[in-house]
Order: sequence, then C-alpha cells, then structure tokens
Amino acid sequence: MKLYHQAEVIVTIVKVIYLQHLNKTPGKTPIPNDAEKLYKQAVPDSVTNPKAWHVRSPDNPNSYYRYSGSNDGTAHFTGEIYRDLLPTYAKDRLK
Repeated sequence: MKLYHQAEVIVTIVKVIYLQHLNKTPGKTPIPNDAEKLYKQAVPDSVTNPKAWHVRSPDNPNSYYRYSGSNDGTAHFTGEIYRDLLPTYAKDRLK
C-alpha cells in the first residue's frame, strides 16, 4: 500500500496482487524475467481509479512495463509502452 499526497488530501491506493499469465499469443511482447520483481516498484495510472501500473524498463530508459488490473483483484504484465504514452499521473511519479 502506498500513500500519495494530492491537493492536501492523503489518498490510499491498494495495489492488486501480481499474477503472471502465460503469454503464448503470437505477436505479443514476451513476459520479461524481471516482470514480477519490478511490479513491486510500479506506480498506478490514477489516484482515484487505478486500472494499470507502470515501472521503467531496466533495459530501455524510454520504455515502461505496463501491468493491467483484472476484475479478480490481480494484475498481469501486458507489455511495454513508451514514456509519451504514460498517463500523466504515472509519468509524474516516474521522473
């Protein structure tokens, strides 16, 4: 659980549990070996309704791992995106 300060209001965001899905879909980004470890450092995309979490890729400073939340309280690796595609809330926390 992390606390973020926004406009003098303390907001508590509970991160969902990481669950590694088997990624066998052709054309999709393979799951990196460090995806589960880096998820622990990931930040949410929103303070009020997080649906995805992001963390900088250790291999490329312009690339970020993206983890999507599921309706069952888990999240899984869903690929890599470039910094300019990060939601503003996550980008501000990943400076």
